[in-house]
Amino acid sequence: MNKVKITSIMPTFNVEKYISDAIESLVEQIDSNIELEVFIVDDGSTDMTKSIIKDYQEKYPFIILIEESNIGPGEARNIAMKKATGDYITFIDGDDIIYPKSYEKLLNSARINDADIVVGNVSRFDSTRKFFLSGLHKKIFSDEKVGTHILEYPNLLFDTTSWNKLFKTSFLHQNKITFPEGILYEDIPFNMEAHLKSSNTNIINDYVYRWQLRNDGDKSITQSRHNEKNMLDRITAMAMFNDIIKEMAVDNKEFIEKKELKELEIDLKLFLDQLSETDESYFDLFSKSVTNYIENMKTDVFQERLATINKIKYRLVMENRKEDLVLFSTHSKEFWQLKNILVDGRLVKKIDNSIFETFLDSSYFDMTSDVSPVTKIKKVSWEENILEIDGVAFLKYLDTNSSVKYKAYLNSDKGSKKVSLPVELYKDQSNTQIYGGGKQENLVKRTYDYDYSGYKIKMDLSNIEIQELLKYECSVSLSIENGDFTQELFIGQPAKGYGTRPKDIKINNVVYRILYNKQWQLKINATPVGGVINNVILEKDQVKLLGCFVDERINIIRLTNYHLNHYIEKEVVVNPQDKSFELCFDISDMEKISSRENFYPQFFENDNEFKVEVSEDFKTEFHKYGNKEICSNKTRNNFLQIYILDEITAKLIEINGHQDGNKVFNLTFDIIQDLDDLNVEELSKFSLQGVRNKDGLVFNVNPVKIDITEEVAKLSYQIKVSENDLHMFGNSSWKFSQVIKTNDGVTKRVVVMKYLGQKIRWSILKNNFIIEKNVRHEIQLMSSLEKEYFDKGPRRKKMLKDKIYPFFMKLPQKKKMIMFEAYWGRSYSCNPKAMYEYVDQNYPGYTCVWSLNNPYEEVKGNAIKVKKNSWRYYYYLARSKYFINNVNWPNEYIKRDTSVEIQTLHGTFLKTMGLDVEDEVKTKEQLEGFRKRHGRWDYLVSPSSFMTKTARRVFEFNKEMLEFGFPRNDLLVNAEEHQDISIKLKEKLNIPADKKVILYAPTYRNKSGFNFELDIKEMREKLSDDYVLLVRLHYFVAKSLDLDEVEDFVVNVCNYPDVQELLLITDVLITDYSSIMFDYANLNRPMLFFTYDLEYYRDVLRGMYLDFEEEAPGKLCKKTEELIESLEDLENYQKEYSLKLNEFRSRYNEFEKGEASKQAFEKIFRKK
Repeated sequence: MNKVKITSIMPTFNVEKYISDAIESLVEQIDSNIELEVFIVDDGSTDMTKSIIKDYQEKYPFIILIEESNIGPGEARNIAMKKATGDYITFIDGDDIIYPKSYEKLLNSARINDADIVVGNVSRFDSTRKFFLSGLHKKIFSDEKVGTHILEYPNLLFDTTSWNKLFKTSFLHQNKITFPEGILYEDIPFNMEAHLKSSNTNIINDYVYRWQLRNDGDKSITQSRHNEKNMLDRITAMAMFNDIIKEMAVDNKEFIEKKELKELEIDLKLFLDQLSETDESYFDLFSKSVTNYIENMKTDVFQERLATINKIKYRLVMENRKEDLVLFSTHSKEFWQLKNILVDGRLVKKIDNSIFETFLDSSYFDMTSDVSPVTKIKKVSWEENILEIDGVAFLKYLDTNSSVKYKAYLNSDKGSKKVSLPVELYKDQSNTQIYGGGKQENLVKRTYDYDYSGYKIKMDLSNIEIQELLKYECSVSLSIENGDFTQELFIGQPAKGYGTRPKDIKINNVVYRILYNKQWQLKINATPVGGVINNVILEKDQVKLLGCFVDERINIIRLTNYHLNHYIEKEVVVNPQDKSFELCFDISDMEKISSRENFYPQFFENDNEFKVEVSEDFKTEFHKYGNKEICSNKTRNNFLQIYILDEITAKLIEINGHQDGNKVFNLTFDIIQDLDDLNVEELSKFSLQGVRNKDGLVFNVNPVKIDITEEVAKLSYQIKVSENDLHMFGNSSWKFSQVIKTNDGVTKRVVVMKYLGQKIRWSILKNNFIIEKNVRHEIQLMSSLEKEYFDKGPRRKKMLKDKIYPFFMKLPQKKKMIMFEAYWGRSYSCNPKAMYEYVDQNYPGYTCVWSLNNPYEEVKGNAIKVKKNSWRYYYYLARSKYFINNVNWPNEYIKRDTSVEIQTLHGTFLKTMGLDVEDEVKTKEQLEGFRKRHGRWDYLVSPSSFMTKTARRVFEFNKEMLEFGFPRNDLLVNAEEHQDISIKLKEKLNIPADKKVILYAPTYRNKSGFNFELDIKEMREKLSDDYVLLVRLHYFVAKSLDLDEVEDFVVNVCNYPDVQELLLITDVLITDYSSIMFDYANLNRPMLFFTYDLEYYRDVLRGMYLDFEEEAPGKLCKKTEELIESLEDLENYQKEYSLKLNEFRSRYNEFEKGEASKQAFEKIFRKK
């Protein structure tokens, strides 16, 4: 296959924080079929954007930088489009990210029909990297489409962004499609013109683009809704789209209606919802623009289809009534809680005795356009030839009763044919409780009565009409008649789990399957069986499928990777006597497509697909292929799935479990391991390793029994889970590997469940466990804390916070009760832990309560442990007098006048904090919340004058400072008194007594990962005779840390609970910008700083309080070699930096005397 050249165009302006991620995601798109050309047009950036781009140019010669100044993104893209030499063009913004293999997926779709445009799906992310759906784009994606058009599929009106597409270059040039220049929202006219002029548009459901939502203080220009130019440019873009429609004489009524409704609901609404925060000039300008737009609309969608709440807002804007608009917006929740009534066949709000009666007349409250059908599928099942669908359907805002009528239809997705289906209405009071609305804190009363909204549809697959219709994929529609209102919808929105996803069923050699598209609409697929695969074998470098044809029409056979839309095609060769076949596929061809994805065989007669079944006695097999394996697996729905594993796996043949009482569960794992070149001695070195997915926490068990045959060994492992182990679990998941320690490091074998055993379930106290296999047959242990009454649903949670908690507040306060929390309940650690242990040991008369996400967390002493956000949590939150935390208590915490709150912080500030952090308090609401949380503090812990001064300013704190140092550092200041801790910890970590300890503890950057720039292999080669290296990363990225190849030199301590104890045994610290340096300085031991990205971190990611290059108490190193050089001559290095370290310690640890916990307690609790 010839390489295809793709030109990617990126306009940039001041995106130094994001440009690296954007470029890296582009580079990842290159593969054996794609050549990349990248034009980056910088529009006069004044930050480090251009410098970063130039660095990438040196690495990647296909990146071309074009420097402009203040031309705008439209002209920037046009300049690059003229220079493009690729077969296809894509776009990307400098603050966004492209998903891996996106261009490959788009290109594969384009090749199907030589498409002019291929559209891919979009997700969003914010500064936390949290994934969420794009509200704009989700309306586009339902079923994948080939060769569609915007007039045929008007949902493409929502496809107004240019960067989620692949455009054929010749199509853009021949139609002279360019971006408007000098305006924002230039994408709208560009994309709409392209869609209208396209002759072939494809839509794929795969996510191809990650669109960033910038934080308040760092918003992109199109996120700045209060800017007049922003608003006017959006309206100009809409007008340009209208001009294109006029020029092309588009008169499709459905298209125009959908376009105008979209502009009211999205384009103009972006600014409508921000008007309360704008000045009079802006409001007046928007009012005139909206009035002009609505008066010139071509359809009646404003009155008949626009949501009432938006209709009211637009009318108030058109009448220039800003105060009333603000008042209405403020009370919009109350508006929805008003009862609806029917008047002359129209649904209206009953506004008597409401606040709205004072400023709005009844003409504003016609709710008819809001009546819309709602559906939920509760269960789907087969009863022989009958498909039964049980669900909920009603017309929103209309009470139901027994006179509601349903009509159900099976609809062909190809054409307009449909068949009537029997449907039954039934009463279910739970539907009102779930969907009836009303005040959230009320557990019983609902605004609407949906008792009569249950339905049951039955479809008889022996019906000839239904069989004929099911030759193509079908949907099920439901017509709902409630009084004067009748509306129809396609049923969908399935409940979670297998209850709405039954196994496929075969009737008369046709397989029927239930599916759901991207809009969660139910689909029924009927596929005739084309053949059966009986066996899969490996012969040399080929996978051979053995089976027989059932249908003689088969003329195309493929092995397909659905995810990438790639396949290997073979000619049909059949034995005429018994219709048997042997299909051979080269493994090298599979690896060229993907070495990790699943492959499935497909049979076709031209374009008609047939089901490839797997025989009943087919067993999952793992075939050795060099140092890899090929797995042939029978899926739940009887498909053959083939995939390549990167290693030879161990096979779990049996799991047994039994419970001793209610506090201990015993598990036995029997695992088959190929011997290869392993001997009996090496087998004894095997262990079973469990790894917690969220953070990489590990536990190991050794085999209790080994049985050996000629080629394999069976190893038996026993795991005992008891009450004492529950601190490891809580809400978590674990995967298992079989591990062998060899002289060359560690080799892992993924444990695979090969047997057809049942899931194993058990409970210990209120922790529930289940062992099962995932889709790739890997064993996983799922652990979950039992949900209590108030955990089940948002109404109950709100009732707990708004009703039960205030009731608890009426109970008398416990004068000797202290509540502790650290890091939002994640752990028992830091300064709160140190203060608690002092109180627990010295003042037993105080009752101490710890708030924890996992209430089984190990806590020393006599503390009461409560699950955060449980009813017991709120009980103690109400009754405690003293509150000690290193972060903030929740917003709903009500502080009594007699309560005392101690804020310990969790480190000295190197990076900007509080009011100094850009985006921290950019809105009025954020500032109010900030002041509320920090204004509750009565005491603030400080280790130095620097911290006192800085913390007072950035937190607006004017109460008493506890200038005694951080309680957690008492351990370090008094290190000589804690030699026993050091000795025990070194023994626990298997650190030889004669070796020095290096701790590498870099700072957290972001959740997306951590670039491990330290060359550990080189460090091992040069330093392993004298040193052991401990590595501690932030728990967000710790789970991705793989140190197997250097395990003889490195110890992973990412999950060790007490970092202060690690510092005790550390002889030299390597860090970068972590506040751990301030704590470690108390030990007066050497530090090195691995600051390979200092400029980027300091100037782009985070600001710093220190002149780091001037004040750092150690050498700043950019390369591993510099670290090694200093470590090899540590004694002289320590002398060289001793003065600097003393100055650093004197300034930043000024108050650290080793009695912080004691002094703080006496100051607060003994205060007269």
